[in-house]
Amino acid sequence: MSLLFVWRPVRDDPSHFERFSQVLERERGHDQALFGRPFELELQRAGAACVGLIHSDLGVSGWQPCARDGQTGLLWSGI
Repeated sequence: MSLLFVWRPVRDDPSHFERFSQVLERERGHDQALFGRPFELELQRAGAACVGLIHSDLGVSGWQPCARDGQTGLLWSGI
């Protein structure tokens, strides 16, 4: 299971990313309790946009949910 979240607030305020992180951490905890297995949380800022990925270990070798190149990052869902 993978859930991709993207949120772009009206203003670029660092507190928005903190709020986004808290909401997704709560969602991750809910999913873990519901499905009975651990889920990972990946978070990125892309300018003012907040991007998050909640995913479980799919057991696929070579799977990377996040790639970073310096300050640029990409999160995706799927294989």
